[in-house]
Amino acid sequence: MECPGFQIISYGVYDSRIALPKQTYSQQRMVARFELGLVTEDTGGIAYIDGKPYPLQKGLFICGKPGQLRYTKLPLRCHYVHILTEDPVL
Repeated sequence: MECPGFQIISYGVYDSRIALPKQTYSQQRMVARFELGLVTEDTGGIAYIDGKPYPLQKGLFICGKPGQLRYTKLPLRCHYVHILTEDPVL
């Protein structure tokens, strides 16, 4: 999807219990694009961004931006959008 100043790379619903059923943590990675997520369920998971913990509670809106180090203590269920942009304002 093309939008002025940015491109939506992917969007949908993510559930780690389906995507990573046997894992308790996601792989640590460097964020390459904006990752926006709205947590839809209290699961007891924790998102770690640059080492800071964010308990994943229903209604939490979380944003990872390019260059941050990120991983998650699972499980996690959220609606997500991944955005690519060169816009310095965003």
